[in-house]
This record gives sequence, structure tokens and C-alpha cells, in this order.
Amino acid sequence: MCAIQGNTGDYRAAAASATQALALYRDLGDRAGQANVLNNLGIVQRWTGDYQAATASCRQALELFRDLGHRYGQGDALNELGTVQMLAGNYAAAAECLQQALALYQEIGHRLGQADALFNLGRVQRLAGDYQAAAASQRQVLEQFRDVGERSGQANARNELGLL
Repeated sequence: MCAIQGNTGDYRAAAASATQALALYRDLGDRAGQANVLNNLGIVQRWTGDYQAATASCRQALELFRDLGHRYGQGDALNELGTVQMLAGNYAAAAECLQQALALYQEIGHRLGQADALFNLGRVQRLAGDYQAAAASQRQVLEQFRDVGERSGQANARNELGLL
């Protein structure tokens, strides 16, 4: 429900649904469910510009995913945390999170995750003024998105290259 509400712009309802789901997962003792909901809540909080809350939610999700040994989830939480840090203007922290996410995705062979993390890293590089690195990242991203057939990712990478 949270995803539908968030994607339709009803962020208040999305946050409420995520909070309710989190309480239910806690009652059930389902730590993986908690981690997933916390990361989703972080996304909703990012959408509303509440970067401090988003950072806290994503860090909690990351901690739970690490405790569970859930590497895919760790990559997702690091990717989201890096995105939040980028939007908050903390480019060094963003780059660190995104590089960790990229490494995790590479280790587990998650190609779409790799492309997504590298896309976000390229955005951070551009915002930090490292245009050469940003262009190299986005060219690699474009190829990766092309390989997995992700057309919207290709469009986003081309847009970033155009900005450079």
C-alpha cells in the first residue's frame, strides 16, 4: 500500500501505512520485514524533503539488514542512504554509501542494482564538480542499463550526460 500511495503523491498516507506496517512487523518479530519497511519509509521521507528522518530510517534498515546478513537489502539501504545524503548536500558521505552499495551489488551479481548505484554515484560526482568522473560513470551506466533492457535508466543516464 505504501508504494501505491507514495507513487500517487499521497505521502502522508504512505508514511502512515509504512509506520503501521513497521509496528506489525515488530510485533511479529519479523526483522527482515522491519528492514524493508524502514527503507521504504526512508524513501517516502526523502520524497517529502525530510532528509534527517530519511537518514535515520535508512540507517536503521541498514543495521537490520547487516544483522541479518541480507546483502541485497544492505545494497538497497546504502543506495537510498547515499541518495538522501546527496540531496542533503553531503557529497562525501553520499559517495561513500554509493560505492559500498555498488561493491555489494557487484559481489552478489545484481546488475540492475549496480547500474542504479553507479547512476547515483555519477550524480554525486557531477554535483561535487568532478565532471570527468561523472561522465565516465554515466557512460558505464548507460551501457549497463542497455544490457539489462532498462529504458528509463538509459534515458536518465543520457540526461545526466547532457547535463555534463
